[in-house]
Amino acid sequence: MITETRIPITILTGFLGSGKTTLLNQLLEDKKDKKIAVIENEFASYAFDADLLENKAEAIRTISSGCICCTQSGALTEAVLQMAESPEGYDHIIIEATGVADPAGVAGSLLDEMVQQHCYMDAVICMVDVQHIERLLEETEEAGRQIAFSDVLLLSRTDIPEAAARKSEVTALLTSINPLAAIHDCDFGVVKDCDIWQLFAYRTDKMVQTTEQVFQQARQPHEKIKALTFTLDEPVVFSALNFLLHSLEDVFGNNLYRIKGFVYGDNIPNRMIIQSVAGTHCWIAGAPWKEEEPRQTRLVFIGKNLQRATLEKYINTCIIPDEQEI
Repeated sequence: MITETRIPITILTGFLGSGKTTLLNQLLEDKKDKKIAVIENEFASYAFDADLLENKAEAIRTISSGCICCTQSGALTEAVLQMAESPEGYDHIIIEATGVADPAGVAGSLLDEMVQQHCYMDAVICMVDVQHIERLLEETEEAGRQIAFSDVLLLSRTDIPEAAARKSEVTALLTSINPLAAIHDCDFGVVKDCDIWQLFAYRTDKMVQTTEQVFQQARQPHEKIKALTFTLDEPVVFSALNFLLHSLEDVFGNNLYRIKGFVYGDNIPNRMIIQSVAGTHCWIAGAPWKEEEPRQTRLVFIGKNLQRATLEKYINTCIIPDEQEI
């Protein structure tokens, strides 16, 4: 396995009051010998949450008066680069987004070419308030987008009896929205059964693993937010699929939150890993195909009001006709 020398970045998301800062405080308490840099985003002009961190991080950079998923995205890129190039030699960068931020916009900034030279995305972690999440999903779009985009969902307030009684139902609801995500308990900032310092959610082997898990599980989609999966046994024209993924922005707009999967391409010996974030598509060469394994394209599309028939029609245009197969 190739040793990763770049700095891992973790994004903390979750709706207002879900427990993000409590989690961050606990992570900084348990950091051991790690040198952690924190980027704190406040929608207001004063950074209240930064005061709550009590100087536990080696560096805290506050971005206020706007959201890093949109108006302050440039400031986020600048802050990450400054931390990455710092002589302090930070081991990890944690970004705490505002409670109304779209994590896709935050992650999109981190696909900047300069940022990628110094850092890599480790995971997007979403705090979920079990007591109030069902209401929030009905009343807001942001809560659904945060859940749909994340790699790990941490359940808070499960110590409250009324919330604990609904934990199984809430877990099933979250899985229907995002079958890719791992779900763990997190009471008072203490994460159970999960080492969030080493999630490697964007590493090629982990992306293949989570994509395959989705295809092995039958899920009933949430009423509005869906995870649609597609399998192609025939090889696809890689350039055509790449063009298609860019074109889907015109079809679904901001309703297409995330694309993840691997591709069996024409004349390409390796499986190609696709990770799409906020309209930015990142391709990585994965492991070579083994002789005994079936060569397939497997794609997962997560978004709101997606139509399977429409996606299937477009995807099928990328298949190599039988007479052209090698």
